[in-house]
Amino acid sequence: MVSRAGSETSAAVTALVLCGGGGTRMGGIDKGLVELAGRRLVDHVVERLSPQVENRFVLSCNRNADTYRALGFPVVTDAPELAGAGPLAGVAAGLQQVRTTHCLLCPCDTPLIPHDLVRRLRTALQQEDGEIAVVHDGQRRQPLHCLFDTALHGRLETYLRDGGHAVHAWLDVCAVVEADFSGQADAFRNVNTPEELAACAAGMEDGQACSD
Repeated sequence: MVSRAGSETSAAVTALVLCGGGGTRMGGIDKGLVELAGRRLVDHVVERLSPQVENRFVLSCNRNADTYRALGFPVVTDAPELAGAGPLAGVAAGLQQVRTTHCLLCPCDTPLIPHDLVRRLRTALQQEDGEIAVVHDGQRRQPLHCLFDTALHGRLETYLRDGGHAVHAWLDVCAVVEADFSGQADAFRNVNTPEELAACAAGMEDGQACSD
């Protein structure tokens, strides 16, 4: 059904989808499994990314692992000693399963990410010789939408071991370049609340992006 993360060429990318959040603003439910337009949020993300990464995925979650595993991809959970460390704990766990030279990071709650996300991030990374290419939506960075060299795994583990948690602070110790997505800012809006979910569903019915 799907290809697994394994030994790949230097041009290959694996998508690491973060599904481990607490979903507090959604009533504590698992956001990746919330339905939008008849499909779960994680399904929308996988569908958007699949042709961009040749169906190479690792899913990071901290509950409902069997449900996510049914998608056919490797599933990881945060290391016990990093419980509560936020999304970077999921990144560290996921990188243990990635066998490509580059990894695309994406949260499970942005169902309308661009179809050319990987291409444009890769271009920014190559043109500016960076370690991490991060989406900039015209107003701010979207640090959980990025493409990075998996050789950073060791540096990330050191950062976490030393007590670091914040994604922005982690980026400060890396060579970051930005990819301009100012014309598609809505594509990176997170679906965090029932109201945002309803607005996104309405926007999809109208053929528009999610909006406030």
